[in-house]
Amino acid sequence: MAESVYQVDQLPSLTSVSKTMLKRQSVLLDGPFKGDYSLAIVNRQLARSLLKAGFRVRCYSKERDWQTDAKLKEMPDVYETMLDSYPAKGKYKFHLRNPWPPETSDMVGEVNAYVCFAWEETEIPVYMVDRFNRDLDFMMVTSNFVKQSFKGSGVKIPIHVIGNGCDHILEQSRDNVPAYQKNTDKRILHVSSCFPRKGAELLVDAYCRTFTATDDVELFIKTTPNPHNEIESYVRKATKGLESAPKIKVVNKHWDNSQIVSLYKSADLLVAPSKGEGFGLPFAEAMLFGVPVATTAFSGQTDFCTPETSFPIDYTLAPSGSHVSSGYSLWAQPSVSSIGSAMRLALSDPQQAKRKTEAGRQLILRDLTWARVAERIEKCLFSALNKSSSTDELTPSSKIDLITTWHQRCGIATYSEHLYSTEAFNGRIANIFSRIVIDEDRIDTSDDPDERVNRLWSYDHRGIDRLIDALNSADSPILWWQHHPGHFSYDDMIRVTGVLANSRYKVRVITMHNVKEVALKGELDWVKSFDRVFVHSVGDADLLSKAGQRNVVVIPHGFQRANEGPRSENDVFTIGSFGFLFKHKNIDLLVAAVGRLKSMVADDVRLVLLNCVTDAEQSLEAQRQTETVIDALDLRGTVETDYSFLPENEIVSRLSQCDLLVFPYGDSNETATGAVRVALLAGAPILCSSSPVLNDLSRISHRISDLNIENLAEAITILMGNRTLLNIYDLDARHMMDAFSYEKLAGRYQWFIDETIGSAT
Repeated sequence: MAESVYQVDQLPSLTSVSKTMLKRQSVLLDGPFKGDYSLAIVNRQLARSLLKAGFRVRCYSKERDWQTDAKLKEMPDVYETMLDSYPAKGKYKFHLRNPWPPETSDMVGEVNAYVCFAWEETEIPVYMVDRFNRDLDFMMVTSNFVKQSFKGSGVKIPIHVIGNGCDHILEQSRDNVPAYQKNTDKRILHVSSCFPRKGAELLVDAYCRTFTATDDVELFIKTTPNPHNEIESYVRKATKGLESAPKIKVVNKHWDNSQIVSLYKSADLLVAPSKGEGFGLPFAEAMLFGVPVATTAFSGQTDFCTPETSFPIDYTLAPSGSHVSSGYSLWAQPSVSSIGSAMRLALSDPQQAKRKTEAGRQLILRDLTWARVAERIEKCLFSALNKSSSTDELTPSSKIDLITTWHQRCGIATYSEHLYSTEAFNGRIANIFSRIVIDEDRIDTSDDPDERVNRLWSYDHRGIDRLIDALNSADSPILWWQHHPGHFSYDDMIRVTGVLANSRYKVRVITMHNVKEVALKGELDWVKSFDRVFVHSVGDADLLSKAGQRNVVVIPHGFQRANEGPRSENDVFTIGSFGFLFKHKNIDLLVAAVGRLKSMVADDVRLVLLNCVTDAEQSLEAQRQTETVIDALDLRGTVETDYSFLPENEIVSRLSQCDLLVFPYGDSNETATGAVRVALLAGAPILCSSSPVLNDLSRISHRISDLNIENLAEAITILMGNRTLLNIYDLDARHMMDAFSYEKLAGRYQWFIDETIGSAT
């Protein structure tokens, strides 16, 4: 049997003296405790396991009627520990909490921690990150997936993976509960709330494609009533019109534990095509009763649902549809055909199914009992009490080689310079393999030479040859590529990735700044050569996952710190814009809108355009079009243009004098724009189009959905006339810039990089 995936198990067991000392400390456990709610079941069993381990535990629930709850009364040892009122600070050494929704500010222990906490997505919202970092001393979570989601979102406190207890379900079997009656030879079981996250509709689709009425098989869906549960109507819709619809039974009501046990005993297969799980308790319960499991090869259940213990369901990554999603979070999208194949295989090969299930059952009995969970909690509390070694430590920081543009007129160069100048990467960058700079792209850095920079590649085969030679001779353990298809062709990537496998790099990661353009050409097969891919949007992650790259991480584009200085109103309302000048930026349309505005409000408006023109023909054409509109509308005295590549501090200084910044972008293959983020440093309100490239700014900027000259002019007019409305998003913008500052994002990148190198060594 494979070794435990829980790093806490590697810590030495406590001595009898240490155990005695620890058990003298008082422990408060709070959260839901009543009813059939899964969180309440976990908390009741958690309390019982800590009591059995000898801890001095008292429990508290905010639920008003917990005193009359039958489930809680069935456990008198736990019931007797319940407090009638919330305790004051200073009374408990440890305060452990397992709640929903997450709350932290009122915790009262000398040491405060979440315990058995689960999460089902790849990222948590910023407000939760801030709460955890501010109020908790450490966390104990249910799976390695949860830990990765939290650490990758910026949670800095120690996080220990302790699993979840599952063996409480076996207590029901002692009463010799009979198997639930069935009228078919085979029963496929699904047990869940049937929330969208559970994938029940996908299961129904797969089942109807795989089986017919002539098959002696039944799909039994055990669910519970809730506002998001529409599985009964979906089953009717899916089977309507089918000439030979397979048998499906839905039970949508609460059952007691003995009935659930009876159902497990009747099942031949449990299928759970979940889009995300923090743990997956029903999957483990099914295995304990010898029921084979087919489930998505993603998220929390993969700690125990492995290819050796279950039938994996294939998937791609997709944007999360959860109501608690952060906007950068991912779910799995299970493959309907893979669900069908897994069902067929599990039912047609009972010997293989038996081997897998028995391996899973033994793993659960070894690692996922409540006694084992209590042992792990014991080690975590002792570590916190003594501030001793933590399982949360990663390997020492390793040196990193970069492939990126650097100190030149390029958005990726600016992005890289901001990111790698943070404290997280101080002293870690060994070599910067950069582009050879032609004169018009050069930025004067003579006063600050950088010995790490090796300018090797350009837009020819010889440049790629030089890059390959440098990569072959490098001895850093990590390579990080900042990629844009404008710099590297498909053939370039095939050539370079072809030799990377034989290089001395232990880990190869890449940040892709324009996935859509590469995907449109069907040229994404090379991304599978990288151990991890960073992108800036969930849409890009979706494209890469469909191309076969599963290790995709979404991290937003970064922000510099906001300008906190006071702002003064101009005598003449001043509009500004900034960024490289290309047709899709619609700067000519902005000029035309200002012309229309000027005719409406006389001379009380001016426009400042700090749009850099490159030597690309598209940029030169956009400049010519902009100049034509300025002249045609006689706006030379109204529009100030500067087409040069300006230092960032000068851009921010000049834009800070504006009353409104406008970015009327059209469709683009880009995922995120650095230009707006630089403009945000000026602290001025922003008006954007609804272009997807600006989606992550939707909550901090004014938006115009139907982009044309008239609507843009009207929107500016409204904002000019209402200063309160104009500045309504200022505070939200500052909060977002802090949440996604380069310093904070660097810490997230650092964790993923070090976690990857740690797994490779």
